[in-house]
Amino acid sequence: MSLHPRGELTRERLREVVSGYGLRGPVRFEPIARGASRLAKGRLQTASGDWMLKQRSPESMPSGHASFLHRFQAYLDAAGVPLAPLAHTPQGAWSLDLGDVLVELYRWIPGGRWERTEPEAWAAGAGLGRLLRVSPQFEAGPHAPSISFHRPGSLSGAARPVVDAARRADPDTDGAALRATVDRLVERTDRAHGRAEEAGLASSPSMAVHGDLHPGNALFESGALRAILDFDAARIDRRACEVANALLHHGNDPIAGVDAAAWRVELDVPRVRAYLAGVEAALGTPLLPEERRAIPWLMIEACTLESVVPVAKAGRFARLRADAFLGYVDRKTAWIEGMADALASP
Repeated sequence: MSLHPRGELTRERLREVVSGYGLRGPVRFEPIARGASRLAKGRLQTASGDWMLKQRSPESMPSGHASFLHRFQAYLDAAGVPLAPLAHTPQGAWSLDLGDVLVELYRWIPGGRWERTEPEAWAAGAGLGRLLRVSPQFEAGPHAPSISFHRPGSLSGAARPVVDAARRADPDTDGAALRATVDRLVERTDRAHGRAEEAGLASSPSMAVHGDLHPGNALFESGALRAILDFDAARIDRRACEVANALLHHGNDPIAGVDAAAWRVELDVPRVRAYLAGVEAALGTPLLPEERRAIPWLMIEACTLESVVPVAKAGRFARLRADAFLGYVDRKTAWIEGMADALASP
């Protein structure tokens, strides 16, 4: 596909998009950070309105999986869940096939980023609660992915690939110390899996969920949630798993750009409680006691899996050294384990 050096789409490709969606010019495209994707994405400004333009390679996702994502978002939008509505072509398609790339357009939603306040935490939790309230009635179909971070032995044998990858990225890594850290994380994760099962996780209903509900996937304005973004990780999972993962991310403080000595391993408990109160208020009912008991252990599983797997692949977590980052995760999950009873209480 044709891209300018800054990641902008060519005029020819933009004309295809505008024509394919039946939009009116003039047109302006502003690229934004592309994350892991090499395909340009950004704000498309037209006389028909402003849109988030997102591209996929055709081989990146089976058509059935993409259909599930599109139908789920359309269902949630119709049910009043705050998100960026997905546009369809005049022919009713949820994406535009340009041969070498698939294009999706989402209504541009103005808003700001998470400021880690308790009112925002409550509002974000209420957004998730609304999603969880309506999701059980959604017919996911046979192509919905059904995978969870809660699975036995998920990190079995992780120490060696983590150490090998870390040494390739940073040759001065102390392999023995890093192996000991990973071994502790694996042991704690296995223990957490068992405790979540003992807590009664099987009672938690399964449904279509967002799958990656962290603060970066939401927009806020004056303490209110404007939109939940990026449903690419949507899947079938247990309600408690979705809540636990969201609580973990919204209880964390950022570490990017912060000196490692100042990384805070403790979750912000008032913020966690505010988020959970928002979930239950919008859900219209408290979570099951079994779900409450399982949540701290699910947090440990989610935190560890989301940390160890990327390091095993790249040798670092984003730009963070494996030894420093996994040491931080070790301390964080130990803190959650010690606080399990308090985190599970209403």
